[in-house]
Amino acid sequence: MTTTESFKTFFAEVLSPLIDKAVSKAFREFSIPSNQEEKNKLMTIQEAAEFLNLAVPTLYTMTSKHTIPYRKRGKKLYFRQLELEEWLESGKKKSVAELDKEASEYIAKKELGNGK
Repeated sequence: MTTTESFKTFFAEVLSPLIDKAVSKAFREFSIPSNQEEKNKLMTIQEAAEFLNLAVPTLYTMTSKHTIPYRKRGKKLYFRQLELEEWLESGKKKSVAELDKEASEYIAKKELGNGK
């Protein structure tokens, strides 16, 4: 057996599994959380205020009026980024083009329903 063949055998049987194991372990230990995991984690009121670009007192007012999704445990308030994003989207105002399109679709639907 030549030196090259010996090295290939050693690499395939010994080194390669060790490298694979080390790389897998490193990915598990140092992996960056997925975007979905990040959005699902709980945020403090300071983190939520920073995310929403609001002052903390404003956020306290919004929670006391129940206008924003939150959780309360004892005296602490918690927020989920995903819920805050959905809350922001629910307040989206439609553009003139979107309103025109909806109006046209509504009129067309009504005309079809009346047999015109």
